[in-house]
Amino acid sequence: NSLMNLSNLLYVSLATNTFTGTISSEFINSFPSLITLYLDNNYISGAIPESFGNSDSLIVLQLDSNVLSGTLPVNLPDNLQALTYFNANLNYLNGTIPSSYGQFPELSVLTVEQNSLSGTLPPELGNISTLGYLGIGVNSIQGSIPSSFNNLYNLLGFSFPLNQVNGSLPFVEGALPNLSLFFADHNLLEGSLMPFRFLRNLAYLTIQTGDGGQTAGNYFTGTIPTEFCELPLVSIGLGANLLNGTIPECFGNQASLTTFAVAPNNLTGTLPTEFGLLTSLTQIDLSRNKLTGTIPSEIGLLTSLRLSGFFRKQF
Repeated sequence: NSLMNLSNLLYVSLATNTFTGTISSEFINSFPSLITLYLDNNYISGAIPESFGNSDSLIVLQLDSNVLSGTLPVNLPDNLQALTYFNANLNYLNGTIPSSYGQFPELSVLTVEQNSLSGTLPPELGNISTLGYLGIGVNSIQGSIPSSFNNLYNLLGFSFPLNQVNGSLPFVEGALPNLSLFFADHNLLEGSLMPFRFLRNLAYLTIQTGDGGQTAGNYFTGTIPTEFCELPLVSIGLGANLLNGTIPECFGNQASLTTFAVAPNNLTGTLPTEFGLLTSLTQIDLSRNKLTGTIPSEIGLLTSLRLSGFFRKQF
């Protein structure tokens, strides 16, 4: 109670303790000028109060790693016009992501991973022109990626593994010009990989299922586009899809590539000798494909290689 008498507080951090109880409206309303609030890594329970919508100076709201429940407050954007960072990961939140969250004018980070959220991705999120990172992994989100997300020109990272997002990729020429990270393991995406070629700054791409296709997962088909060689890829994970064709030789030009994982798929042909030029490569997994021939001796020159999967193949 004495803390709530400090009405001029700008910064409050109670993170990484063992606080319990709920976030009361009285607590929130006691700090009308609050800029940052860190309550993460505690045992705080109950719902996120609607009264957060009255904190018009709040910039950072970090609630992750608690035991919060209930739904995401619909009215948060109404008065949180200055909010740039909202983290509610690792809680027990349910319900849907409110379409009203597309009205945040300054939001840069929105991450609600590892909860029990359901419903679809609101197309309105594509209106957040300032959004730099969107994390919704490990929930029960369904439906397709809205085409409005092509308008997120400042988005650097989009992470949504372990959901049920389905359909084909909506990306078009000029879409997401700054996107560097796309994590979509364990979803229900399908279609061609070709739309990824429009993501000119893509460095980290993973769309694996990870269990050899034994359970439902992504079902990308077709070949690995040679256009991937024009992207600044650092790590690529395409395992447990239905890809066929050969591995493009031009990957040998990807000087920054550290991880190349394509197991399992239906890839054929040989491993290009050009892979011996990938001096930054630390992991390669080609297992459970239909590759033939011999392992190029040039692979032995990759002194940084720490994990290689060549088993269960026809080399």
